[in-house]
Amino acid sequence: MLWATRWLALAVPAFGMPSIMGRVLMALMLSALSCAAVFGLDFVDDMHRGSEDSKAGAQAIQMMVSSLAILIGFSWEHTFDGGVIAIAESTPYPEKVKFIMGVLIASFMVPMWRRHILTKEVSLENRKQEEESNLERIKRQDKGS
Repeated sequence: MLWATRWLALAVPAFGMPSIMGRVLMALMLSALSCAAVFGLDFVDDMHRGSEDSKAGAQAIQMMVSSLAILIGFSWEHTFDGGVIAIAESTPYPEKVKFIMGVLIASFMVPMWRRHILTKEVSLENRKQEEESNLERIKRQDKGS
């Protein structure tokens, strides 16, 4: 999907794709479309909840959302990679500059990811498991009554 979008952006001159701004526009477009798709999938998941095969449907929806997340990540990685290359090519030692920039970006991003995104993901996963176990317990109590 990423390469299909890149091909489309190259075919439409309005994007100015070979430039960094074209890459940013492509990443923004993919992010917006993926966001809309995630909201749609969440709506479908909410409507499907409670049916007898809701667990399988929820897993399928989770896989689709995860694939969209990977698509967004790769599109932004493509954008940042272009920016790093553009900056590095303007220096006398582009390989060293690319390496140093990679290390600096990783040293800033990994701690922030661990502090904010990872902790939020773990807490949301725990909350989801709690809700599912409570729902199953309520169903068992209703059947027993």
